Amino acid sequence: MTTLQARAKRTTEKQAALSAERARSLLDYDPATDLIRWKARQGSVVAGTVAGNVGKDGYTRVRVGGRDYLAHRLEQRTLNRPHTRRP
Repeated sequence: MTTLQARAKRTTEKQAALSAERARSLLDYDPATDLIRWKARQGSVVAGTVAGNVGKDGYTRVRVGGRDYLAHRLEQRTLNRPHTRRP
């Protein structure tokens, strides 16, 4: 595999949407604390660490496979969190 082919493969993997199965294998949602935590070590991030960072806009983003996902969308659609409206 050439360098160009390897780079194209990595780019395609980053662009692929995160499947619910993969998200459940990597992340754990705790409804009691309303936090998402890593199930396993991810590079320098230790298992059990809270996933994501809060941006300037106030939304928490979780980076998986080089792509950012909004935490509330991961919770609702991928990690089977029931949709609730907050006041």
